[in-house]
Amino acid sequence: MINSKNKIIRYILLSLPVISLITLSSCKENEPITYCDSQFQYEGSPFKQGDDVILNPTYNSGEDVDGEFSSTSGLVFLDRKKGTVDIGSSVPGVYVVRKSMLNNPNCGGRIQFAEISIVPAVNSTVFNAAESLTGWNASGAAYLDSEDKKEGANSIKADVNPGIIILNHATSAPVNSKLTMNTGEFRLWLYLSDADILDTGSEVGQIELSSSGGPDNQELTWGIVAENFNFKQGWNEIILKFKDARISGEHVNLEALNFFRIYMFTKAGTGPITVGLDDLKIQESE
Repeated sequence: MINSKNKIIRYILLSLPVISLITLSSCKENEPITYCDSQFQYEGSPFKQGDDVILNPTYNSGEDVDGEFSSTSGLVFLDRKKGTVDIGSSVPGVYVVRKSMLNNPNCGGRIQFAEISIVPAVNSTVFNAAESLTGWNASGAAYLDSEDKKEGANSIKADVNPGIIILNHATSAPVNSKLTMNTGEFRLWLYLSDADILDTGSEVGQIELSSSGGPDNQELTWGIVAENFNFKQGWNEIILKFKDARISGEHVNLEALNFFRIYMFTKAGTGPITVGLDDLKIQESE
């Protein structure tokens, strides 16, 4: 009898409808959510301190997702909703920029990140900007060229006959490089209307920087071998490290540089050439 009752009870239980409970889960951190996804980056990093750059983020997704941008102190935001950064007003550092999502309560406080790096400015001093003919001499008629230049309003050009090319400059006041033989370098732009007039494979001249007010004393000297400089027609950037220079005469006073000269010998039988200089500066080696 007991067995019969158990069978009846089991039958009734199996015949009842099954009720299942479904749990709806909220945002999971390991699952992408379309309306919470806003992947961005700042292009061009690293920047140099003082760069005149207004920077906006670029997006891979979710540009229209509302958010607020923030970072550690030192990075200057012009617009925290758009993520606009003023590089020129910011200080050197490596910054992690956070975009915290707004108006999306289901996102669980989602934050996405990008990085901006700003390095210290290079220590740089202008030796001569080639904006005036004052203090310049050349082995030809020197003039200012406002059309063909590398910086500022002018470059200095000279039309030179074959033989020897000379351009020199005496400063009105000594220039303090603020650097040492191990940390400094001299940079300038040299224009050649025809680079083939110089012999290759041998030293055809020198670039000189001195503190004696003239050549051949208290002087840093770099020999010019045309093929080593890879001269081409037009403007050529020249970068000369102090530590690679020969020293002429007495000790060079790097706190009182006051004379520059470049000279080069041309091949025999060549015609006139136009040479030029621009943006002569001393800076810390990079």
